[in-house]
Amino acid sequence: MGRVKLMMKRLESSSNRKVTYSKRRSGILKKAKELSILCDIDIVLLMFSPSGRPTIFHGDHRCIGDVIAKFAQLTPSRKDKKETGEPRGTKLLSCWTNISRTENVEHLRNLEESLRKSIERIQIHKKHLRKNHFMSLKCTTTQVM
Repeated sequence: MGRVKLMMKRLESSSNRKVTYSKRRSGILKKAKELSILCDIDIVLLMFSPSGRPTIFHGDHRCIGDVIAKFAQLTPSRKDKKETGEPRGTKLLSCWTNISRTENVEHLRNLEESLRKSIERIQIHKKHLRKNHFMSLKCTTTQVM
């Protein structure tokens, strides 16, 4: 049995809206988590059910307040993605590979800050891995004795 193609418009029935929300909520939360992990991004997802109950998801890298503060500091043109016509990843990769061509000091500061944050995340992850490795060694040593 196939799926029914839904028109993207508001569902008229209140009970249908609630059922659809509950079914699709887990899917969008799963996608947000995958995107956060795969792309190493800061993400906050805030949804309110048809009955008004909130659902909040945030990635593992930062707390919700940090991500919202980061978004609040963006200029209106950057919030609307109107700053450039190029895909963001292409421009960023170009900046890293052709750093001598960058003449904008603010842009260099942003690249430097991005690198700092990436290094910080790597250090936290490395510390976490070492701790887990140490705990597994400790458990192995305890079992041998």
